[in-house]
Amino acid sequence: MNKLFTLLILSALSSFAVAQEEEEKKPLEIEAEFGLSTTSGNTSTQTFKSRLEVKQDLENWRNKYVLQSLFTRNEVEDDQGELVERTAAEKYFGSAQGDYKLNKDNAAFFIFGEYDRNRFSGFEYQYTVALGYSDRLFTTDNSYLSYNIGPGVTVIKEEDDETTGMEMEAEETFVVRFLVEYVYQISENSKFTQNINTNYSPDSDENTKTRAITALTAQLNSSFALRASFTVDYNSQVPEEREHADTETAVTIVYSF
Repeated sequence: MNKLFTLLILSALSSFAVAQEEEEKKPLEIEAEFGLSTTSGNTSTQTFKSRLEVKQDLENWRNKYVLQSLFTRNEVEDDQGELVERTAAEKYFGSAQGDYKLNKDNAAFFIFGEYDRNRFSGFEYQYTVALGYSDRLFTTDNSYLSYNIGPGVTVIKEEDDETTGMEMEAEETFVVRFLVEYVYQISENSKFTQNINTNYSPDSDENTKTRAITALTAQLNSSFALRASFTVDYNSQVPEEREHADTETAVTIVYSF
């Protein structure tokens, strides 16, 4: 992690982008993100991605709410050779965080909660609640690096075994939530963001969940932007015959108001 901090800091210091004056913060910011892709012919697929982010900047609180989904359908041949549509990916995620401001800068006490449902991950659901301290490690004219750290609890339930009929019980685990977010304004109309967050379990036999999101956003006009992103979801402990990492590459349209 120290190497990551060093790389990000050197990148910011060596950049030659023109610095922007900091805009006045809005009390409410809403960002809606959509992506749709379809293929036909020898392969028929439909993929839909959506994300809604709401930020509030109040007198004593900064709040952030996120809802997102991913849904993919494929057309495949069944055992009788007939074409049928089947769901290939289905993900739902929601989170909410409230930062109680401790000063006029960026230090705050945070309360966080998230719910994650990935139909093909082997988990029926995962949710986490945490609290702790948040602040910025550094701020320049065109970039900043912020972080969150604090204790929490994760509840995980694996999918029931359809073969044996065994019902899996939800398991509760103590975790330490850690997040770093780097934002770099490349130019007036483009920015780079890197978000890495993890719910770390000190117990080696318990699951540690990590998500890394890398994105490049290009502003098309005052309301619309084009975003290319790459997401990695990693679970250290997964059910049998499941992969530890899920990746997602997307190009989406973003509408801000």
